Amino acid sequence: AAWRTLNFFYAERCGFDQPGIHQVCHKDIFCIHPDGRRIAVNGGWHDAADLTQGVGNTARGIISMLELANTVKSMHPDLYTRLLVEGRWGLNWLLNTRFGDGYRDGGMIVGIWTDNMIGTKDDMVTTAKNDPSDNFISSIATSMAVPYYASSDPIFSAWCRKAAREDYTFAAEMMGQKDNQKNETELYSIAAIAAMHLYQLTHEQQYLNDAAHYAIVI
Repeated sequence: AAWRTLNFFYAERCGFDQPGIHQVCHKDIFCIHPDGRRIAVNGGWHDAADLTQGVGNTARGIISMLELANTVKSMHPDLYTRLLVEGRWGLNWLLNTRFGDGYRDGGMIVGIWTDNMIGTKDDMVTTAKNDPSDNFISSIATSMAVPYYASSDPIFSAWCRKAAREDYTFAAEMMGQKDNQKNETELYSIAAIAAMHLYQLTHEQQYLNDAAHYAIVI
């Protein structure tokens, strides 16, 4: 089941020359920052029953892969290696669709194969948002990734660590704002888990203090 699920993720790759399925796709979908900057947001995995993408499901897919990798490392080294390869594909999307100031592509509903040409009628655009839930869940995935890639690619591992800390800070700064309280229990739960993982990674007391605070709210 693990291998088949992982192979399905591979088949769902976006922006990838997928043998027997499709060539590089969706090079004409973008996310625009409020200040006018824009980034292409193909990559990651096609999601749901269409070609949609989103931070939440992408991050949860990565988290599941890393948790499974930890479980099978000694028993199934081939599966372990394959999980890290596919997990990195998702991590690259999380890292490449953030603007580095809290704003990021939270997701886009995509239901068609576009022509990959910028400036034609099928181009798609979404607006970047500074959403604490998206930044917390991304921080969880990237902080978990740090030790898995530290020896094989320390530059990538350091990039994950930097993004995890930054995204956590962006999200924490927005806690308590009324616009972010639509599901307070879920938000504070994700926040507590993000703080926990960063404490395990850095051993900095502030993360542990934050986790305790979030837990009290829950």
